[in-house]
Amino acid sequence: MFKVAAIGLAFMTTSAAINASEMEVLFTNKDMVQSGATYSYALETMNTINASVLEVDIRIQGEGDSVFQMLPACTEWQGSTCVGAAKDILHSEFLHEVDVSVECNGQALYQKTKNNIEFTNEEIVTTASQLAFVHSEIKLNRIECSDLNVNVRTVNGANDAIITGVVRFKDSTSIPTFKNYDVNL
Repeated sequence: MFKVAAIGLAFMTTSAAINASEMEVLFTNKDMVQSGATYSYALETMNTINASVLEVDIRIQGEGDSVFQMLPACTEWQGSTCVGAAKDILHSEFLHEVDVSVECNGQALYQKTKNNIEFTNEEIVTTASQLAFVHSEIKLNRIECSDLNVNVRTVNGANDAIITGVVRFKDSTSIPTFKNYDVNL
């Protein structure tokens, strides 16, 4: 795994030294520092990045939280009034929620919370979950970045996760990685 990080770092260092307007940072959970439910990746670049396009693609595999309980439910309704007997029915809830942020020089460039959630009257068989944070935008005010920080925090679910990600800074969409780009200040 260290070879992949070293190759990514070598590519990034070469790119930063040659052209400070383009940089690609690849990382996994093994490259990140874990503290409880938060994984962090910090990088101080050799040169200040000065780009107008930001692309983020971070994928997380983890385990969600689940609750199983028997709850009473009405067996017969007349309008909005329960007239039947109450019967205990299995109620299951599943939740995996993750917050991702990408920051440059302490300023948030991208921050998003996503979740997988399920409510059912059946038993939930698996708590495995996958979340994808995919974002691309053109910044009208250029991004100047000398310190990059990526944080992945599990809000609900198991603390351990498998994370793969890439953050790209570019000056062009001529070879687009994504189909759609937001335009923001």
